[in-house]
Amino acid sequence: MNQPKELCPTATKSRADLGALILDIRPKEEVAVFHFDVPNYKNIPVNELQNRLNELPKDERIVCVDNNPENAAIVAQFLLQNGFKKAYYMKRSVVKWVSKGFPVIGNLSGEIEEHSCGCSH
Repeated sequence: MNQPKELCPTATKSRADLGALILDIRPKEEVAVFHFDVPNYKNIPVNELQNRLNELPKDERIVCVDNNPENAAIVAQFLLQNGFKKAYYMKRSVVKWVSKGFPVIGNLSGEIEEHSCGCSH
């Protein structure tokens, strides 16, 4: 069985700029504080995903993101197991996305702590 490919935040942004769907699996309460500002974005909390798979395109690139990259990897694997052809996950948390200055919508004051991910990009 195929394993999902991991992407650093820079590669995730590149994919997003080319039209990949950024699937944010964080709870709605966290997304209400801030979320990714990319053209093709969708929030489906992980606990709702199984019942909402029909909202996702099976043949398009989907990059799963979360505060916990392990959760994003599990969801990407789940998508592959359910017939999605191009599932990826961001190997660093959304914190790293923000720390790189990539676009978000919302209020970040006091909400984000920067952590070093070792990403070379």
